[in-house]
Amino acid sequence: MAVDYGNMGFAATSVNASTLTPKLLKDIKAGKYSIIISSPEAFHDSNKLRPALFSMELENRRHVIAIDEAHCVKTWGETGFRKIYERIGDMRVFMPDPEHSPICAVTATCSKPVRGH
Repeated sequence: MAVDYGNMGFAATSVNASTLTPKLLKDIKAGKYSIIISSPEAFHDSNKLRPALFSMELENRRHVIAIDEAHCVKTWGETGFRKIYERIGDMRVFMPDPEHSPICAVTATCSKPVRGH
């Protein structure tokens, strides 16, 4: 996905277990990327991605939380498969300007029961 954004002219990176390095965190803190793709687990872990996102260098940037495959949030959170999905709404509280940090949830396959929530 980061490659696709790069092909569109955006500076993007993916943060996961295999890409998370001190250099990547330094680049994020320095504001090198306009799009950072990661998981709720990495965001909620206070020792990983979150400190980089809250660096002083990034505090005046616009922050948007985008949830892909949003149809999985309810199911994965309730079943315990990925319990952190129950706390996705909490992510806004951690943003530098919570009242102006929108959350965008997208999916191409949403069932009627999930749409009802």
